[in-house]
Amino acid sequence: MAADNERPLNEVRFLTVAEVAS
Repeated sequence: MAADNERPLNEVRFLTVAEVAS
């Protein structure tokens, strides 16, 4: 469950960081 919940969270976080950096 932890890994399944961490995967989508990590993706959303990365996308957000990329948008802010851009």
